[in-house]
Amino acid sequence: MAKILKNSRFVAFCLFLLASYPLSPSHAAEEILSFDSTIVVGADAQISVEEVIHVRAEGRAIRRGIYRDFPIRWQSKSGFWHYVDFDLIEVLRDGKPEPHFTENIGNYIRIYVGDESVFLRTGEYTYTFKYKTARQLRYFDDFDELYWNVTGNFWKFPIRKATARIVLPESANITRKAGYTGGYGATGQNYSLFHDGRNSIGFSTTNQLEPNQGLTISVGWQKGVVAQPSTFAEWLAALWDNLGFAALMAGLFFALRYYYSTWNRIGRDPQKGTIIPLFKPPADLSPAAVSYVHYQGFDRAGNGATKPFIAALVSLATKGQMRISEKGDDLTFENTGDETTTLGVGEASLFKNLLAGRDQIKINKSNGTRIKSAKGAFNSSLLSEYQGVFFKNNLGYFVIGVAISVATFIAFLVFQSPGENQIGWFIVVFVGSAGGTLLLMQGLRRIYGWLPGGGSKILGALLSLVGGGILLALAILTISNFASGTMLMSLAIGALAAMNMVSFFLLRAPTPGGRKVMDDIEGFHMYLSVAEAERMNMDGAPDMSRQLFETYLPYAIGLGVEKPWSDAFTAYLARATPDQRSATGYTPRWYSGSNWNSSSLGRATSGLVSSMSSSMASAMPAPKSSSGSSGGGFSGGGFGGGGGGAF
Repeated sequence: MAKILKNSRFVAFCLFLLASYPLSPSHAAEEILSFDSTIVVGADAQISVEEVIHVRAEGRAIRRGIYRDFPIRWQSKSGFWHYVDFDLIEVLRDGKPEPHFTENIGNYIRIYVGDESVFLRTGEYTYTFKYKTARQLRYFDDFDELYWNVTGNFWKFPIRKATARIVLPESANITRKAGYTGGYGATGQNYSLFHDGRNSIGFSTTNQLEPNQGLTISVGWQKGVVAQPSTFAEWLAALWDNLGFAALMAGLFFALRYYYSTWNRIGRDPQKGTIIPLFKPPADLSPAAVSYVHYQGFDRAGNGATKPFIAALVSLATKGQMRISEKGDDLTFENTGDETTTLGVGEASLFKNLLAGRDQIKINKSNGTRIKSAKGAFNSSLLSEYQGVFFKNNLGYFVIGVAISVATFIAFLVFQSPGENQIGWFIVVFVGSAGGTLLLMQGLRRIYGWLPGGGSKILGALLSLVGGGILLALAILTISNFASGTMLMSLAIGALAAMNMVSFFLLRAPTPGGRKVMDDIEGFHMYLSVAEAERMNMDGAPDMSRQLFETYLPYAIGLGVEKPWSDAFTAYLARATPDQRSATGYTPRWYSGSNWNSSSLGRATSGLVSSMSSSMASAMPAPKSSSGSSGGGFSGGGFGGGGGGAF
């Protein structure tokens, strides 16, 4: 019996401990017992604030102390930043100065209160924050207003009770007042007025505020009591707040002025002359040189083999320096060189690097390095002879403009520090505007004949449609989805990117002497591309012959008109040898292979050019890649605010 009684007492004692465990002070909830704020508005628009925060610490979250986050900038509905002044005066714990330090975190300044090496005992503590702030008032046509987030909406702890006492200048008369409680955006009315005077008023919550809930108040008074900054002062302040936008606009203006003055000085094209058929290549230029000048560079390349390069290879063949042999998919250049043959610019270098000391070279991967080296030496030979003579790309000037634009964009991002909802869109606008403008310009150049060497108008229309569509879509999305400030920044960024793409093409210009040579090349191009019957009606046109055809075939290839030139030769053969069918009597000495079709020379020569381009491209070594891995407010609105936590 005694044993049973003893066990019962033990069980009862355990039950007592278990029942009383949640009530133990050492395991009470960590919370803000009270949050009392006094906000004094000065006649100079300065605001003095004293916040007294009474907390209970249990050593879980609140171990060393607490921190208070205070917003120092916010983004207006327009998308521009508004900065506020903040001057921390004093931080106390239980009425005595407490160690503290501050840290800027995004849009907030965080005030840590406590010593990292000192842990608090369990108990209640009172923290006092005293600070001054400015640029926090709102000015309307018939009243001024303090719209103030008292507690902030981002505390980690519940707030049992919050009060706010607002004191205005002596001459003020409070004409309107409102309060809001709850989470961010809520319009709860769980508050009461504990004081409602002429120039002062007090708000007090009637329900506990849960974590991430807060108290916001709004008080309005007649105008003329508090100093209002002038429009010019507000404009200067807004400009300083958005220094990145100012840098963007200044950079846009500077880049525009730079590009215009540079284009006006060096980028204007000389007046184009009258184009008439020309029956021989101008200025004794080689086929490769004619192609290079006509297209103003090597940018008409396809799959690694440019038109000047292919033209030079065929020129070597027609001059007897080598023989082109095709067997199925195999392409071979055989050395048949004649040291007495005069070679054009680039051709000697090409022959030396491909076939010097060799009987032949197969165009395949095993010889890819040699082919690439020969192509590089060939390009260098042309550039050393003609770069800057007939036309100037003025890339150096363009690079300077790009540097100005990139520096402007980076300065904008650094100084403006766009919000999370802006920065991604700004990058999309920058890249999209550049790409869309590039496509549009490429299309318009084909449609209006601005592209050196001409181009397909159908392709031009397609490129213009895609490029213009991208730009239009960006403009519509910007205007329909973003406020005025973000819209202005987006349009300026888009204009900056587009300006560079347009300027890339505008800065390229023929030299005065080069314009005459280009006109002559265009006349030669006209001669090579017309039909045989039309050519026969040209005064002074030379008689077609096998030698003339082979002499000018490399030029036709370099100018992209090998098919009409070959078709004209086919028509000549059919006329000159009526007893034979078409051109069956013509077999080139410089080529052998089953792909040649003597009955359709136009198709045969076009196929030869295509085959050589593809073979050259496939033989090139692949590039190395690198791997890498007033009733209209809400809780949380207005100025002030922030939140806090513990550490």
